[in-house]
Amino acid sequence: MLASAVTQKEVAAIVTRPKNSIEIAKEFSTKTRGVRPPKMLQTDDGEIIADAKWPGMYRVKWRDGGVSDMVNYVRAKWLLIDAE
Repeated sequence: MLASAVTQKEVAAIVTRPKNSIEIAKEFSTKTRGVRPPKMLQTDDGEIIADAKWPGMYRVKWRDGGVSDMVNYVRAKWLLIDAE
């Protein structure tokens, strides 16, 4: 048996107390304001181009005219470097 002055009801009230929601949609939006775009990499195999619809996303335009799936800049850079 616990020797404290906390009752079972007080413990239940503390344990089941709902947390305040801190998730705000603005926190999860793409942060593009004030961020300079990365230097677009170009090799003999292709080049990185910005996606027209989604800011902060890129595609690799291959020299044969094909375009990769939408990826972030680091993955697009890896695609071009691995293609060499």
